[in-house]
Amino acid sequence: MRRQWPFVGRQAEMARVAAAMSAPAVRGVVLSGAAGVGKSHLAREIARRSEADRCSIRWVRANRASAAVPLGALAHLLPVELASPAPYNVVRWAAERLVASPDGRRSVLVVDDAQHLDPGSMAVVLHVMQSSSAFVLITVREDREAAEWLSPLWRDVLVDWLDIRPFDESEVGAVLESALGGPVEGTAVARLERMCRGNLLFLRELVESVLARGDLESAGGAWRLSGEPGMTNRLRRLVSERIGALAPDERRVLEVVAFGEPLKQAVVARLCGPDAVEQVEARGLVEVQPGGSPDEIRLAHPLYGEFVRDTCPTLRGRRLRRELADAVQADGSLDDRDVVRTALWRLESGTAVEPDGLLAACRLAWAVHDLARALELGRAAVAAGGGVPAALLLATVLNWAECYDEAESVLASVAGLPITDVQRMDFVHARVQNRAFGLGDLSAAAAVLREEDERITDPTVRRRFTSYRANHHFWSGDCTTALRISSRLRTEPPMSADVEATVLGDAALALSHAGRSAEAIAAVDRTRCDGDDWARQFPVVQLILDTARHYANLFAGWLDEAEASADELARRPGAGEWSMASAAAELMRAHVARLRGHLSEASRRSGAGAAAAEKGVLLRSACLGEHAHTQALLGNAAEAEAALAAADECWSSAVRPFQYWVDVARPWILAARGRVDEAVRVALRTAERAGDDGFRGFQVLSLHDVVRLGRAAAAAPSLAAIAPGTDGELTAFCARHAHAVLSCDGQELDRLSTGFERLGMLVHAAEAAAHAAQAHRRHGRSREGQQAANRSHQLSRRCHGVRTPALAFVRSPGLTPRERQVAHLAASGMAGPDIAELLVVSPRTVDNHLHHVFTKLGITSRTQLPDFLD
Repeated sequence: MRRQWPFVGRQAEMARVAAAMSAPAVRGVVLSGAAGVGKSHLAREIARRSEADRCSIRWVRANRASAAVPLGALAHLLPVELASPAPYNVVRWAAERLVASPDGRRSVLVVDDAQHLDPGSMAVVLHVMQSSSAFVLITVREDREAAEWLSPLWRDVLVDWLDIRPFDESEVGAVLESALGGPVEGTAVARLERMCRGNLLFLRELVESVLARGDLESAGGAWRLSGEPGMTNRLRRLVSERIGALAPDERRVLEVVAFGEPLKQAVVARLCGPDAVEQVEARGLVEVQPGGSPDEIRLAHPLYGEFVRDTCPTLRGRRLRRELADAVQADGSLDDRDVVRTALWRLESGTAVEPDGLLAACRLAWAVHDLARALELGRAAVAAGGGVPAALLLATVLNWAECYDEAESVLASVAGLPITDVQRMDFVHARVQNRAFGLGDLSAAAAVLREEDERITDPTVRRRFTSYRANHHFWSGDCTTALRISSRLRTEPPMSADVEATVLGDAALALSHAGRSAEAIAAVDRTRCDGDDWARQFPVVQLILDTARHYANLFAGWLDEAEASADELARRPGAGEWSMASAAAELMRAHVARLRGHLSEASRRSGAGAAAAEKGVLLRSACLGEHAHTQALLGNAAEAEAALAAADECWSSAVRPFQYWVDVARPWILAARGRVDEAVRVALRTAERAGDDGFRGFQVLSLHDVVRLGRAAAAAPSLAAIAPGTDGELTAFCARHAHAVLSCDGQELDRLSTGFERLGMLVHAAEAAAHAAQAHRRHGRSREGQQAANRSHQLSRRCHGVRTPALAFVRSPGLTPRERQVAHLAASGMAGPDIAELLVVSPRTVDNHLHHVFTKLGITSRTQLPDFLD
């Protein structure tokens, strides 16, 4: 069933139209843009709001059929017969009847698709504008020649001309969220935006197609796109109309570019002829993209390619791919992208391809995390007789694509064959990951490491093997051992850049979670200084480095930097299509959003991460745990419990560090049910286990949760002992918070509230202010206590719905109904005498009420009132 899409965005355009309607000299507004960009939708919304403002709306919808009939577009608004006797001035007669408003309301004439008006209708609309008998709102295609008849009015500034641009990715996301009634995974938004290019008509058709096929589903609190949007019959017609009739040579240009884009201009000209290419460019169907040598040609819209490929016969498609492969290879100077594309064209066209070429292309596709192409090429390389190298590379890609059963089968096919030390390391890596992550069998994974330990003798490979052992200990939950191994490796002389990147990445991961943030970040930075040559050989190391940098910043309390690391991961080539990378980026962003008190965003991000990781086991549990944590802070205990149960169902001992994000959520879910004592016990157990395993970051968070839950005495000694050995201000603030609560130091708690706010941690700042309010009142400082309570109230309001035990103790400002009424009126800018007149009281009474309000809120002026009033 086709759904009615809501109106979203276009606030600047709405404001511009409203200003034009208020200007006496402006007779109308022209909304100009490409077909499907949303001009008509915008016009309907303007008309709806104008009607709500008591305007009389008249609609004219022009089309090609009415363009052949005099006054055809206006026929439904004019009388059936002309007046008797017939008027000499038909244009004026038609204009007066077109916009007549018997009840005296202002008339607004909306003309949709004005480029199709017949000359008579154009004359009538012009007369309406020139006579000022109605305000005219016109939509027209972006080609201004189609509306040349409006140029005199536009030149005389009688009409305002608005170019309606396509929506960008964030606006497309807002439209989708509003239309679907919930958050949409970021990768789904990006893919749909790339295909529709901000064209809302195309977007709607794409969404309808994936909804009908079940490829767009709501899972984990967010809509997720699991398949590629396809061409529906309606979408084919729309795109076909946009392309128009094609001569045979023009059709060939579109087909060549559709199957090969982007292509060098010289390659397209050689395959199609330069004249044909120029003709198609002149029609706006392809675009030349300068910027480098040589220029490249792409289709002007992604859906042109979908349409052309969809309607191209199978045999002709194969021939085109073969011709493209020949032409690109004959051109010479192949870059990495060309190597991958020509291998795929050969494969898809049935042209024989050597396994070495397929293997090289698979490695390049994996280097940019293009898992779909890497898998296709890797399977083909194995089938073509690529032997051990092809099997090992394919198994690696299969593991990171979380296709563990197939990976195990591929590894079994080469087990026992003669291999080099380098190949043995790849074999070990793939098999250990498969046993640990795929099967969740840590003992079997550890057995593989023990068995292979003595077989690797090459020093460089052995260094990488030892680093991988450290990495295995880290993910198994033993950060202490991982740190000891990686620390020893860092003191040894470096070897090749790729091995050092692996060593530094594994070390940074352990350092970041051990509270040694500065060292972790320095290790990550060293890999950048050493260059990126290792990235092609070991592309997954970049994910490890991004992860290490993020958590080093997060556990230190450097939220801006932590968010920047997550954003950097999300922008990596191929990250949007790699579910593991996109889930990791969403999880990282959710951490930052929750700590900032942006709970709605945290809920959306964690839900999107869970949806992206739906078919995997590595990150889904952590994303669901983060989602449960956020819901608990919002007071949604039932939803938090459901998310926690789902997280526990996919719990894996192979990724123990990520499972801590589930464990740190548990106390807050108990607290949301009022079981605070039990919540404290759970938090203390989590802190003890994290400390034993060397995960100082999680230990600090759990101990501080104990303080936030009201049991500072149980956490203060441990926090004080940990603080000197960790980087950043966060641990120090947590330790000071515990001590200040124990010593009932209101002034220190005030300073800590300010400090947490400076770090961007608004919930923590609000709770510290709440504790300050209690401390001040206990010492009889009621004014300071009220100021702290007001600050806590103000900060918690910025967190939009947060509920924690500490904030429950904050007294409301305590205003009487009359004081609140006076405060709201004063906050709106109303003067005291006007308030007195409105409420029928004396000005002195208003002044007294305001004095009481200022005293209770601990403020000194009206300008501060909005910060404390709902």
